[in-house]
Amino acid sequence: MDVSGFGLNDLQSKKNDFVMRVIQGEDYVREQTVRKTKNTDKDSYITSITSVEVVYEAQMIKAENNSVVISEGSYYTFKDEQGESHIMSCTSNRLMRPYSETLKTYIDKDSQKRAFFWNLLSSGSPYISLYFSDEEESQILNEAGITDGFFSVQVGSKKGEYYLANGRYVNGAIPKWRYDNKYEMLMNRDGLFDEYEVGSVFIIDGEEYVLDENKKLNIPYGVDIFDITYPQKSETSK
Repeated sequence: MDVSGFGLNDLQSKKNDFVMRVIQGEDYVREQTVRKTKNTDKDSYITSITSVEVVYEAQMIKAENNSVVISEGSYYTFKDEQGESHIMSCTSNRLMRPYSETLKTYIDKDSQKRAFFWNLLSSGSPYISLYFSDEEESQILNEAGITDGFFSVQVGSKKGEYYLANGRYVNGAIPKWRYDNKYEMLMNRDGLFDEYEVGSVFIIDGEEYVLDENKKLNIPYGVDIFDITYPQKSETSK
């Protein structure tokens, strides 16, 4: 590759060598090491390739068993609504634009926003909805193959655990601790269902659950407890 068109300031310094990452296609990254040497006869520098070119495959972010793992030092790609490809890389437990992208004259806001999404999830943040609409969140998670129920996102060594809910009033990525707190309340809080008659039917995640003689519900762990329809309260409680 001819590197004469690149200025020395465009290269990332590593001691006496300079690493240049160049995006060559939509699904891979090429990295070359370039050394600057002093021209003894003139006050100038000469660049020359001093190491073998290495090609890194940029992969799609995909979940396995509802777990997304974004590995340190790896490259990732996605396509926007117009079909244009974007590249991200994982460095220091964060997903970000690769170094080569920072050399461009424009900022890839799509890449920045997508990286921010995964970084938020890996931190365990409950504030996804503050930055992304329901439609955006659903689209990105669907593209990654994440399905309803428990899922996790790991970027480098940072890992967040969530429940993907589809309730009428609560939906999207819910931190697992929030699911656990609500489940504990529904199962064990005394007096929670005192205003309902024994035999009242609750619709939870599309299934019927009957209030037993102890005013308790037997709800399996993992059911979408954010998708719940309550029955009418007893006349005596009104």
